[in-house]
Amino acid sequence: MTLNFSPVQTNVGYAAMITSRGNGQNWRIVAIAIGDANGAGYVPTVEQTELKNEKMRMPIISGEAFDNGFRVAAQFAYDALVGEFENREVGFYMQVENEPPVLFAVYSEVELLINIMTEATNAYIPAYTVIITRGTSEGLVFLPADNASQIFNLPIVTGMGVATMRNSLTILKQIDQRKPILIGV
Repeated sequence: MTLNFSPVQTNVGYAAMITSRGNGQNWRIVAIAIGDANGAGYVPTVEQTELKNEKMRMPIISGEAFDNGFRVAAQFAYDALVGEFENREVGFYMQVENEPPVLFAVYSEVELLINIMTEATNAYIPAYTVIITRGTSEGLVFLPADNASQIFNLPIVTGMGVATMRNSLTILKQIDQRKPILIGV
């Protein structure tokens, strides 16, 4: 299932995106974070630099850019050290070359409950389509995570994955050879 929404693009994310373009650098969405927002959904602000109460952050396992946004997915599983929680906020972290990741955009709503992470959650794989509200996806690239080949060997069936990827055979060969892949660019 793909969730479509327009999260609030943060000032720090927008500044990093504009700076990367000015310097001729590419930028990447590198991770998705989820949190419980301290028990209640909220209206995000452009000043945010982190989620209100981040519980988990996972690397992107799939991504695609288009003119005014991108589509990304990450795999989350229950973590006994984190415990059970209600997912009420989502953050998208970007990175420009060797700079530390920054919060590009955040999504939450009052009374929002996205899902509940419980001990029974073996593999929660949300796919998000994000509309960029300031600027475009110019310079956005997606490279495979170190474990990118695992997306094709998931123990569950998902609504995304190989069926949505273009040139699957070429991509599989590049993953096996650990060559960088630019998807959607």
